[in-house]
Parts: sequence; C-alpha cells; structure tokens
Amino acid sequence: MKKSFTNYPNCHSGSRLDEFAARLFDFKKNGTYVDIGSAHSKFHNNSHYLDTQLDWSGVCVEMDSKWNETYSDRKGCTYLNQDATKVDYKQVFTDKGFSSTVDYLSLDVDVLDLEVVKMLPLNDFRFKIIGIEHDFYQCGDLYRTPQREYLVSVGYTRVCSDVFVRHPDFVECSFEDWYLEPYFFSGDLISKLMSNDCYPEDIIDKLLAMGK
Repeated sequence: MKKSFTNYPNCHSGSRLDEFAARLFDFKKNGTYVDIGSAHSKFHNNSHYLDTQLDWSGVCVEMDSKWNETYSDRKGCTYLNQDATKVDYKQVFTDKGFSSTVDYLSLDVDVLDLEVVKMLPLNDFRFKIIGIEHDFYQCGDLYRTPQREYLVSVGYTRVCSDVFVRHPDFVECSFEDWYLEPYFFSGDLISKLMSNDCYPEDIIDKLLAMGK
C-alpha cells in the first residue's frame, strides 16, 4: 500500500536523503557535500537543506542550464553547470578546500551514475554517505548490480537497498541504494540501519528509534 509522508521542515529531497544525512550526523553544522545531478536548487534537491539550514559547504553539478538562476540562495555551494562526465573532480574538490573526507554524496545522473562514480577520486576523497540512483523500477537490473559491485569493491557498505521512490501512480518503486563508509560508523549502527525494499519513512523511523 502507499505510504503517506511529510518531509522534515525545510527538507526537499524526494527520498528524504537530506534528512537521513542530517540525522545521521546529529544535525551537525558546517559539514561537506557533493550533489551530482542536482537539478533545481531547492525542489526535490538532496542538498539544499544541508546548505541553507546547517551551513554545509559543497559542490553541485547540473548540466541543464534552466536551473542556473535557482542557485542564487546557495551561499555554501560551488555550482557547476557542466556535464557530470567532463568534470575534473579531484581539482574541483581540491579548489573547494575539502579535506580527505567528505560527509555526503548524492548522485543522480540517470544512466551515467556508474560512469560518474568511477570518475570520483575515492583514493583521495572518501565520502561518509553515498546515495546513488539505479532506477530499478524503470531499468531493471541493468545499472543496479554493476553499481553495487563497484561500490563494494572500493570499500563501501550498502545499508539501505532498493529504497522506494515516491511515485504518484505506483507503489514500491525501487530506485536507489544508500551506502556508508564503514570506517566512520559503528558496526552496531550499520546493523540497525540495514534495510531492504522499503520507503524512506521506514529508514527515518530507525534513526528516530536510535535517538537521531
């Protein structure tokens, strides 16, 4: 059955990924993020809340120029109106002043997600959280399994598998996975967060049960 949902105040992600990151880090201030395929600066955006409410600093990459003017309120954001497959990410992250660990990565460039994630300099910059779309509900397993194999091979743990998209016409539409870099999180927390085939609300409920 469909689930009703209400986003956390000022959060705009369609999957509550922004709230997941905020809660996991106890709403800390001055974190860091990378949002690739960020689209509109606010609506359904996975980093707007972190930037404007928690003073995080980050990089947004979006190829469609129609969204350019929407980024005027993103004071902590370096916005790149570029093809995500043509960005020199190591140089961009270095110029941004990122340390070797970045709190959060959101990746949504449709069929190019795997290509782009392989371009990221993961030997130099490690993301604590990764949310990546695979759109299983539209594409079947064409992108999901290769993404999973690659991210596990470079040291990430998939904690939330097949998170359901909120779709007006369908239910249980599996569209993305969420990963953690296990070096930064306890085994107990990772175990408690493990989820399969679930709505974002189910994952947020687990964080709430942990006092997050």
